[in-house]
Amino acid sequence: MDAKKAFMVTAAAFLVLSMWHNPTGTANAFSDFLGNVGGFLEDAIDKFTEFFRSLTA
Repeated sequence: MDAKKAFMVTAAAFLVLSMWHNPTGTANAFSDFLGNVGGFLEDAIDKFTEFFRSLTA
């Protein structure tokens, strides 16, 4: 088993155990994480759009 596969198995096991132990907390943490990723992507798109607009102005 290579390191990448071992990491994926460990991460999946941690996620399952976390959901089993505290499903509400796991759901909240996961939704916060997705919200932060979405916010980052939104900011990055805004910055790139502003940059390209300034090139054509």
